[in-house]
Amino acid sequence: MNRALIAFNFLGVITLAVLCAMQWQVNSVLHARADAFERTTVQQKAELEKDQQTITAYTADLEDFRQRLSLSEKQLKELDEKLATEIQERNQLSAERDDLRVALGKWKAALDDRDKTINKAREELASLQNDRNDAVKKLNDLTDKWNALVKQWNQEQARR
Repeated sequence: MNRALIAFNFLGVITLAVLCAMQWQVNSVLHARADAFERTTVQQKAELEKDQQTITAYTADLEDFRQRLSLSEKQLKELDEKLATEIQERNQLSAERDDLRVALGKWKAALDDRDKTINKAREELASLQNDRNDAVKKLNDLTDKWNALVKQWNQEQARR
């Protein structure tokens, strides 16, 4: 009887050791995943901040371009008024006016390109935020499942 009890205890200890090893392995995998999610979150946060700074810079450039555009349009109107009164300088002023219109067209095209770039950056930022939120939700779901599993296992251990 004593030998059977010793053998039974030995098997119980081995079983407990195997269960501990399996639990340790599962915990290691979960901690590695949590660390990976955290690194991804930090990286995405840094990218978001960088994108925010880029958008801020683009917005400042856009305002500068608008002011310059407004100034160019005002100058163009003044040149048109002078053309009516100064017929002798008409050819020269017409050439300058044409140059200003071309430059104005380039400014407008540059502003349109800048607007498109800013809108694209905003969309990418929103997409990155959604991706980050999804990753956090998945991590929370995984944590909830893990906690439920641990609670169930603890309850089963308490019953035994």
